[in-house]
Amino acid sequence: MKSELALYIHVPFCLAKCHYCDFISYTFSYVAAGRWAAALQQELALWARLPVCSGRTLANIYIGGGTPSLLPPGLLGEVLAAVRSNFTVPPAAEITLEANPGTVEQSKLQLWRRLGVNRLSVGVQSLQEDHLRFLGRRHTARQAEEAVFSARAAGFEHISVDLIYGIPGLSYREWEETLRIVTGWPVVHLSAYALTVEETTPLGRMIAAGQVPAPDEDEMADQYEMLLDMAEASGLVQYEISNFARPGWECRHNLNYWLGGEYLGVGPAAWSYLDGRRFANPTGLEEYCHMVAEGKTAFEQAQPLSEREEVTEALLMGLRLRRGIDLADFQQRYGVDLLEQYRTVIQRYVQQGLLELAGENLRLTRRGLLLSNVVLREFV
Repeated sequence: MKSELALYIHVPFCLAKCHYCDFISYTFSYVAAGRWAAALQQELALWARLPVCSGRTLANIYIGGGTPSLLPPGLLGEVLAAVRSNFTVPPAAEITLEANPGTVEQSKLQLWRRLGVNRLSVGVQSLQEDHLRFLGRRHTARQAEEAVFSARAAGFEHISVDLIYGIPGLSYREWEETLRIVTGWPVVHLSAYALTVEETTPLGRMIAAGQVPAPDEDEMADQYEMLLDMAEASGLVQYEISNFARPGWECRHNLNYWLGGEYLGVGPAAWSYLDGRRFANPTGLEEYCHMVAEGKTAFEQAQPLSEREEVTEALLMGLRLRRGIDLADFQQRYGVDLLEQYRTVIQRYVQQGLLELAGENLRLTRRGLLLSNVVLREFV
């Protein structure tokens, strides 16, 4: 019997690119979106005919981007109809849509619900207008709040909010106020990420030119610790380095990544992991549409992961989870005794208070969460 599968749909369109973003996206137009949707429907049909996907049930669907909430509901409906005609989607499947607050309207919310979307991930990022402008966001703090409360009024129970900390100039008081306000909203999930600077982005170029300061690592650490404290106090339990949820409301799609489950990614630049192989679609919209028109999928050029690559990735993903890695399960699945193979690294970080053995699990300590990049890098 084939296992369940996760599906990621990449919507590569935005009104404008945020200053810090290095994801693949293009300026939205109805013509381009129509071509993308037609190609996507063809790609889904191609995948459904391959033995690796044929007959698979989709446990969850994640529609990300880009700005999926920009899509005309008719196009989104066509895409989801194509998903259901090619794969089994049970009624209990988690279906997430990423939404920019500036594109959320009551009429859209009701249509999304009718299309089966049952989880909304709202990209708030900040509640200070100057920081929103600095990040290049095209919405206001008031629009963010209205988007969340409108979604709840429309019947969405599973509402998640994204935030960014470590923004240059973000004060301790501002971050505390943001967390206080957001944790008082009707949300059951919170994702909070440290601002990452990529050289090729407008933000990266501004920092390189000395026009704006780089994020301060000490300030980021302080803000992360405040995040841990305030999320816990509000009943949002940390289950991954950057993710918090009320019990039972964890993001099932992302958990599938961290637990090493298989997933199919469709759309330009989408990644997949199937049959022990990882691969990516072309990043260009034209190239992607051409590939699909020729009846091809990226799977045909995929290379299998080596045993070492598979073990390393499972280790890095598993340690991101707050519960860590079940050592017995890991050994049974991958044939590797982590305490033996990585004895020196594990002993060093246990002694430094960054890793700990909690029953049968190896996990990061609270201090280890602050230095997770340092610890995880040692296992590569």
